[in-house]
Amino acid sequence: MQPDSQHDLVGGPFAVIESDPGVFTTLVRRLGVAGLEVTELYSVEAFATDHLNPYGLIFCYLCEADASAKPEFSAEDDLDDPDAHSIWFANQLSDDACASQAILNVLLNCRGVDLGPELKEFAADTEKMSPVMRGLAISNSSHIREAQNSLARPADLRGAYHSLATTALESAKAKAKADSSPPSKRRKTSTAWSSRRKSARSANAERVDSYHYIGYVPACGRVWELDGLRSSGPLDVGTIESDQPDATGGEGRAGWMDVVRPALQRRMHGADTSSAGHIQYNLLAIVDDPYLRASDELEMLKRERAALERRLAELHPEGWEDK
Repeated sequence: MQPDSQHDLVGGPFAVIESDPGVFTTLVRRLGVAGLEVTELYSVEAFATDHLNPYGLIFCYLCEADASAKPEFSAEDDLDDPDAHSIWFANQLSDDACASQAILNVLLNCRGVDLGPELKEFAADTEKMSPVMRGLAISNSSHIREAQNSLARPADLRGAYHSLATTALESAKAKAKADSSPPSKRRKTSTAWSSRRKSARSANAERVDSYHYIGYVPACGRVWELDGLRSSGPLDVGTIESDQPDATGGEGRAGWMDVVRPALQRRMHGADTSSAGHIQYNLLAIVDDPYLRASDELEMLKRERAALERRLAELHPEGWEDK
C-alpha cells in the first residue's frame, strides 16, 4: 500500500443509494473503473442479453423486515468448495454498504476490465484476506464509502449518521447500566407491563424493509453466485461449456448466460411469490460502455474508408472523385 494512503480505523456510515442503473454506473466510475456501464435487464431470455454480453449481473430484491435476507441453502451448499478459493468474495458486514459490496464482488472477478489504481491496490491488499476481513476492508475504505455516499440523497445520508449516533448512544447506555450496581428487586406493576408493550410496538414501527443484492459472474470456467450474507462463500451455479473468447471479444463470457438463466428465473419466481404479484426486484447488468464501443466502431470505419481511398488513388492516378 502507498505510504500516503489514508487508513480509516473507525470507519463511518454508508448511506443507502437507489437501485438505478444510472446511479450504479456513476458509482462504478467514481470507484475508478473505466469503460463500463450498468444497464437494467427486463428479461433474461437470449434476445435481451446476448447482444449485451455482460461481464456480470446484480440481482436486487426486497427483503421484509421480519425475514432474514439470507436465502435458504442445503447442507451441501455450506460445505467448503476448493474451486471457490480463486474467487474474490467479501461478506456483507454493513447493511447499507451492500451496493458497493455487490459491485466489488463482481468487478474484482472480471477479466479484461480496467479497475483503476485505487481498486487495483485494494484488490492486491485484500488478495490473501478471508471473506469476512474483505468485508471489513470495504466498510473501512474511505474511497469506497465516499464514492457511494456521494450518490445518496441528503435525507438518507443524514439518516445514516443519525442511526450511527443512536447505536453508539444506546451501546454506551447499555455498558453504563451493566457496570452499575444491580437495582433492588421491585414488584412488577401494570405500568411496567404497559411500558414493555409500548416499547415492543415502537420497535415494530421502526422496522424498515431493505433491499439485498446478489452478484453473478463467470470466472474460472464456472458461473458463481456471490451472496455477501452466505458465510460459506461463493456458490457454484454451473460449468460453462466453452470458456473461449466469443465473437464480440468477451474473454471467457461466451455462453455463461445460458448457465445462470435458470438460477435467475428461480430468484425472480421467489421474489414474485413473496411480493403478492408486485414487482419488487430488478436485475442490473455490467456491460461495456456503448459510447466507447461505438467510438471504436467509428474509428474502424474511418480506417477502412482511408484504406479504400488509398486503393482507389492507386487504381485511378488521374483522380477518382469525379467519376
